[in-house]
Amino acid sequence: NVELTNDQKVFSFCCVPKRSTRASMKFIATDGTVFEKRSEYRKYEMETQYSFRNKQNETLTKHPKSINGQPFEITSCQKCTIHILDHCDQVQIDHTSKTKVFIGASSESIFVRNCQHCTFTIACKQLRTRDCKDCTFYLYCKTEPIIETSVNIKFAPFNGAYPSHEKDMSSANLNPKLNLWFKIYDFNDESNTTCDKNWRYLTREEEDPLWCPLDPAAKLLSSYRCRTSQNRECCCGCCEWE
Repeated sequence: NVELTNDQKVFSFCCVPKRSTRASMKFIATDGTVFEKRSEYRKYEMETQYSFRNKQNETLTKHPKSINGQPFEITSCQKCTIHILDHCDQVQIDHTSKTKVFIGASSESIFVRNCQHCTFTIACKQLRTRDCKDCTFYLYCKTEPIIETSVNIKFAPFNGAYPSHEKDMSSANLNPKLNLWFKIYDFNDESNTTCDKNWRYLTREEEDPLWCPLDPAAKLLSSYRCRTSQNRECCCGCCEWE
C-alpha cells in the first residue's frame, strides 16, 4: 500500500467531480414535453394547459381535475363558450367579447378587464372589473364585487351546476351560505348608490336559464338551493341540501 502525502490527498479530493443535481433535473409537462429549465417549463404549461388565448367561435372546456388549483388566463377570445369546471387560483380575463364564460370555483380574485358583450357565470373569492361594457354576471362572490370604469354591468345570483361543483367550492374555500353577489362597490360612483348609472340587478324575468355544462348536473338542481340576504335564489351544485 502506498501512503499519500498530505499534498497528494488535497489534490485528489479537489479533483473529484461534484454531482450537480440541478444539471440533471428534468421538468416534464402535462403533454410529455421535457424541459431542462423550470422557467421554460412553467411558461409552456401556462400557455398550453392553463390559458385560452386568441380563440374564435369555439367551445373550450377544462374538465374536473384538469386545473387543480392553478391560476388561469383567458385572453382575446371572441364568440366562444368557455367552461372552467374545476377549482382554480386567480383568473384573469382580458380583451374578450361576445363570449360566455363559466368558472366553477376560484379561491382568489377574478379580474375581468376590457371585455364587452359577455356573460359570466362565476364563483370566486373576489371579483374586480375594469373597462368593461355591456356584461352580465351570474355571481357567487365571497367578498364585495368591485367595478371600475365599467358601464352597463348587470348582476344576478350564480346560476350554474356540474356534478363535482360542491367539492370544488370546498377546495376553493368558498362557503355557498355566504354569497355577497349583490353588494356591488363602484369606484366611479362617489355616493356609492345602489344600482347606479354603471350597473344594475337583473330582474327575474331577465335572467337566463340555469347553465349546466355537463348534462348529469341537471339532476342536482331540484335538490340544491342557496339563498342570499336579497331573498334571491341561486341554483348550483355546491349549495347545502334542503
